[in-house]
Amino acid sequence: MTPRHRQTSTFIDGVEPMAPTTKQYAVQKLHVEPGVRIADTVFATLRRAIIRHEIAAGVHLSVPSLALQLGTSRSPVHEAIKRLVQDGLAKEELRRGAFVTSFSASTLVPLYEVRCALEALAAALAAERASDDIIRQLSTILDAEAQAIENDELEKHIEIDMEFHRVVLMAAANPTLDEMLMQIYERISTAMIARVVPTGPEQALADHRAVLRAIAARDSAAAGAAASTHVMRVGSQLSAKRATTFLELKTPQSAKKDKKRVAQ
Repeated sequence: MTPRHRQTSTFIDGVEPMAPTTKQYAVQKLHVEPGVRIADTVFATLRRAIIRHEIAAGVHLSVPSLALQLGTSRSPVHEAIKRLVQDGLAKEELRRGAFVTSFSASTLVPLYEVRCALEALAAALAAERASDDIIRQLSTILDAEAQAIENDELEKHIEIDMEFHRVVLMAAANPTLDEMLMQIYERISTAMIARVVPTGPEQALADHRAVLRAIAARDSAAAGAAASTHVMRVGSQLSAKRATTFLELKTPQSAKKDKKRVAQ
């Protein structure tokens, strides 16, 4: 991977900002509902585009260009970008502006490995401890998830996905596990929201249903296995991306440098 110019990958470092007058984004002119602040509409529009990967990781969020393309003034765009930075979906760089957050596979893989073990334990304990009410709640959540997928409401699907995991964790009824897994969630939440590795909402729903079936059957082993498979579906793709990124960074120039080091 060429780290300075390729902007279609999730894993980008050091992307140079493009000129404000030429930059184009996959966003349409704003349609602001009555009673809704323009800045709120701009924020929702940009957030949706980032989550859907219509604005790629590493892309420079130019206030003048976005204002021009959205058909609004710069002030609401500036405010919206500040909110994206606060939410972790963009990062501010000194004298360069804001860029859509890039995620390092080498950082995320260890977190997903730990998450895999903890989610498996949470599901296994939930199979033993979940009340009938909790199981009905999980079923209702999955019905809502299916509806969100059918309506192509990706942002809503992400929220429901995270809610499913929180309720399973609650059903595990283990305060120590709760604390440990919530720490992992805090560290990967932005990556989850930004869909660093989009496995597809349909696949996520199928995985969630497998977890719920095992919990409802009170089969702790099957529940743990289903949860582990679900989490590592992302983790394994991150591992592959990390390996691919490493290989792509081995350009002929860097390979020559490596040979010189060996010769020395």
